[in-house]
Formats: sequence, structure tokens, C-alpha cells
Amino acid sequence: MRLLKKQNRTLQDHSGFLTLDFILVALVIFSLFLVYMNLLFSFSSTFLFQYASYSSARSYMAGDISEVEQESNADIKFQNLLNQNFFSLLDKNKWIVVSDFRMGYDSTKSQRSNPGAYKPFQGVQISLIYKMLSFELPIAGSTSFSGSPDAFQATVSSFLRREPSQEDCVEFNKKRPDKIYQVLGVSGQVAAPVFFAGENGC
Repeated sequence: MRLLKKQNRTLQDHSGFLTLDFILVALVIFSLFLVYMNLLFSFSSTFLFQYASYSSARSYMAGDISEVEQESNADIKFQNLLNQNFFSLLDKNKWIVVSDFRMGYDSTKSQRSNPGAYKPFQGVQISLIYKMLSFELPIAGSTSFSGSPDAFQATVSSFLRREPSQEDCVEFNKKRPDKIYQVLGVSGQVAAPVFFAGENGC
């Protein structure tokens, strides 16, 4: 009889249930907070990478001796920015990794199907891998379907019209007389010679 009463008292004792509920809810709240903070940090970092692409595109846009020099200027600018404290912190901890840095035309536009067409969109693209967004959550598991640390990727772009280099202008001026003769409908052999005086490259 005493044993039955002791068992009944044990079954009626609800102490500890609130602790279990608290642990389960705390895990869910902690998971949501972790996701929110990682997303917030990722979006803030993307904004800074967008500035880096724009700053590099401006260096690429400025006229120089040749397009190779313009690309070198953009690369130097980008590397200088990556050496700053915030970007070096990202690289050191591998939270956000720069997988590609490219300059030139936007290969995602329609110009890809017609390489000879006029391509006004020139600039810089930076491909990013958000390794910090791929992690394991309590109960829920991995944040990515594939479980790969490279699952979350993005590309930031800044496209500005590149100024012609001195090399571009020299090549253009070589072809310029023939174009003028074509417009006039005359041959270069019978028409008066055409002379150009270039100033500051063009």
C-alpha cells in the first residue's frame, strides 16, 4: 500500500518539466539567433565588398597606356582593400572567401553570343563564398541542403564604361582614314591624305 502511494506521488510530481521545455525552447531561440547574426554579418560584409568592386572598377575605368595597365591598377586597388583590417579578418577566419576577381566585359549579358558587338558594360566582378552560412544547427541539422561549405555563393559587380587607353586610341587612329574614305565613297589612293593630331592619347 505504501509502495502504491509512493508511486502515485512520483507520477503526480511535475517538477523538472519546465526545465525540459526551457532547454528545447532555448535551443530553438539560440538557433534562430545564430542564423540571424550570420545573415546580418554576411549582408554587411557584402555591402563592403560592393564598395571594393566599385572602387576597383573606378581604377579600371581611368585611362592609361594600355588596358593591361588599367587591369593592373584595378588589381592593385583591390589587393590594397583586402589588406585592410576588416577584409583581412574575413580572410584569416575563412568566413567569406573571394573565389574569383575578374575584370572586363560582363559575360552574363547578351554580348556573350555576339563577341564582336559593342560592349559598354565593363568593370569588375567579385565572386564570394559564404562559408560562415554553412553550419550545423541543434536539432535542425545543416543549414545547406548539400552540406557543402561552398553552398552559399554570390557575385557583386560594378560596371563602368572603361576609358580608352593610349593603345586603343593609336589603333583606332590607324583605322580612322579608311573609315572616312568609306563614308566619302572614295579610295585612299585618289583622295587627299588625312592627318590626325592626337591630344592626351586620343
